[in-house]
Amino acid sequence: MSMDVLDFGEVNSLSKLEEAKEWKQKGNDLFKEQNLEGSLTAYEKGVECLIDHEINGSIEIRLALHSNIGLVLFNLERYDRAIEECNKALDVDPKSIKGEERAILSDLID
Repeated sequence: MSMDVLDFGEVNSLSKLEEAKEWKQKGNDLFKEQNLEGSLTAYEKGVECLIDHEINGSIEIRLALHSNIGLVLFNLERYDRAIEECNKALDVDPKSIKGEERAILSDLID
């Protein structure tokens, strides 16, 4: 894409998407280390990157972030909030199996 055609809003959005992906990866790494609070914070920062940015590729990362937040909250036994996050994942993609499964588990335990 040439610079004379480049939309700087698009550049900002793309960098926000990359930043969200980095936060997701950091959250994944922290989750593997059993650092649930740290992974929760990382996933939430990833969501924050995408709040005002609807761009190609953001649906998948947004779905993963909300689903992962739901899983972390489930593990922290914060079931009401876990259900909320899983519902946000289902808002992004109503066919999300992970979002639905995690919402059901949280609802059953709560």
